[in-house]
Amino acid sequence: MLSTFEALRSLTTPHFSWRMVPLPPLIALASWAPCAVAQSELGSIQHPVKECVLKLPDAPQSDPRNHYPVILIDMALRKTEKEYGPCQIKFASSGGGDRNIIRIESGQLDIIWRVRTKVREERMQSIKIPVYRGLHGYRVLVIRKSDKDKFAQVKSLEDLRKYVAGTGRDWQSTDVLKINTLPFVTADATDSFYPMLSKGRIDYYPRAFHEPIYELEMSGTSNLMIEETLLLKYQAADYFYVKKNANELAQRLKLGLERMIADGTRDQLQESAFGLGDMIRKLRPDKRRVITMADPLDGPVAGEVDPSHWLDLVAQAKKMHLETSTDK
Repeated sequence: MLSTFEALRSLTTPHFSWRMVPLPPLIALASWAPCAVAQSELGSIQHPVKECVLKLPDAPQSDPRNHYPVILIDMALRKTEKEYGPCQIKFASSGGGDRNIIRIESGQLDIIWRVRTKVREERMQSIKIPVYRGLHGYRVLVIRKSDKDKFAQVKSLEDLRKYVAGTGRDWQSTDVLKINTLPFVTADATDSFYPMLSKGRIDYYPRAFHEPIYELEMSGTSNLMIEETLLLKYQAADYFYVKKNANELAQRLKLGLERMIADGTRDQLQESAFGLGDMIRKLRPDKRRVITMADPLDGPVAGEVDPSHWLDLVAQAKKMHLETSTDK
């Protein structure tokens, strides 16, 4: 049996599944030590001279999806250890929504991960590499099974405006629903929407592509399903955020993530985290009617992110289907 630390360290192997590995409160990782690392004129790295600890939000580790950004940070830091030296990661108290901005500003947290909004960009520094490769901008709908035929008739945003969505109070996706003039009801807790939908208080619950399969399994509702014909699409840049003046930490994370993209580690981790290939085969985004939605921050995002950092979900599905057909 691998220890938790050994399991984390073996994530670069293609067949290791870490989706259910628990994370302890404090993990010894290669990480950031901005005040502890010095470089001589000859380019040699001195040993760190003081202990470094990075504080991450204590998202419930019972949900395996919360492991993914933590492991990304771990890998990014490990891949830059030669330049910056070792550190530790621990989980600190966190709040929902934008309350974590205050914790970043006060130093209670060092890194959070959220979808880009105007407020977050103004008050924190973002690393302009999408954490989830834009997956939050591909939305499938959770609906009641009895409404399957109704939603199969939806061809446009105008058709979708006949129905009421459920969404979080301060989610970026709520801003998207608002700017596209789609009716919605808000609540605070993610898990409250499944009973609301089951009882008929809302008509659908739009979820990021990688979210609803696991959530439905955990919800205990038998009258709900993932709608089979629609795919809502908009650009959702999900970034790591640090304190506004934490320039060295931001630079280190960016360098580590770029190295992960170059050697394929980032894509490998995403597949291990979510079973993305299986999700694509199950939900078939290439067979769905794509409805493109306006995003409140459409313009700036397109120019600030390298196009290669995004996942084209429909193109990926078509490629997978073609490869499967060729193998037969």
